[in-house]
Amino acid sequence: MAIIYSFLVAFLVAVLATPIMRWIALRFKIMDSPGFRKVHRKPVPYLGGVAIFLGFFASALMFSSDPQVMAILVGAFAVVVLGALDDIFTLPATVKLAGQIAIAVGTYMAGVSIGYLTHPFGGVVALGWLEFPITVLWIVSMMNTVNLIDGLDGLAAGVSAISAMAVTIIALQTGQWPAAVLSVALVGSSLAFLRYNFAPASIFMGDAGSMFLGYVLAATTIIGVLKSVFTISIAVPIIALAIPIFDTAFAIVRRLRKGQPIFSPDKEHFHHQLLAAGLSPKQAVILIYAATFILGLIAIGLGFFEGIAAIIFLIVTAAIMIGTVRYFRCRANRIRPLVDLISE
Repeated sequence: MAIIYSFLVAFLVAVLATPIMRWIALRFKIMDSPGFRKVHRKPVPYLGGVAIFLGFFASALMFSSDPQVMAILVGAFAVVVLGALDDIFTLPATVKLAGQIAIAVGTYMAGVSIGYLTHPFGGVVALGWLEFPITVLWIVSMMNTVNLIDGLDGLAAGVSAISAMAVTIIALQTGQWPAAVLSVALVGSSLAFLRYNFAPASIFMGDAGSMFLGYVLAATTIIGVLKSVFTISIAVPIIALAIPIFDTAFAIVRRLRKGQPIFSPDKEHFHHQLLAAGLSPKQAVILIYAATFILGLIAIGLGFFEGIAAIIFLIVTAAIMIGTVRYFRCRANRIRPLVDLISE
């Protein structure tokens, strides 16, 4: 029952806080103006991410006193402050990255770290000196990953909610209670925010929200999934978060090949390609929701396989994912009927 209460508290606080933050953003003109990469055509208020954080914070504080949870709450607060400053003042990319690294290092020093990984044959691989760089890289990468997919109304919040639900189920399966409390609180606050953010959005989460979602997803997978007994534990969060992770990876490779800075904006993300294929913004979001849901089920299913069976399961999953992407990229006209079916 505590899991249900955690969800409800996060949802109620966030659903009440969002219109308040919208009023504050309008009052002080903290707005996201239209631009060449953006779909909206008129200014939309920011600070929705603060409302998501408030719902999450209230729930996590009420239902857990675990030291790691407290460390994550402190880090989450720092992320929201950093993101809000960027939303208001537009910080240089180097300053924002430095802040992200500092927060990740602080989280590591507080005891939230990736010390080992499991493998298909029931063993454990200790990371040793790699523990620090891998932990920091994972946290910083996830903050920027969710930030980069926040390009359509409801996209980042919905994908994060679906992924967090998968993490919640995995954490409950493996007895990782602190991770379950955090992830279900994230589900509740994200869904509450969607009440105002799904197309047409009346408020945006901004960097305060997208970086916060990425940070919490990274932290909960560290204390939950990656410290569980799941076979090939590292594969679980990568599958559950495959769309934002691979979209970011492709963006980095694409920009490096063009000789562009990796933080430079473009209109070639996955959701931009769906729009170019003729989908409406709402249809593109629904399709990505559906894909994320399926990937979440696959991540959960990995826990039922061991040894060679787990490796075969991963290979088959990867082959299906690659084949599906190639099929639709070569036949963009096939996407619309699929989305129309899902929308109905």
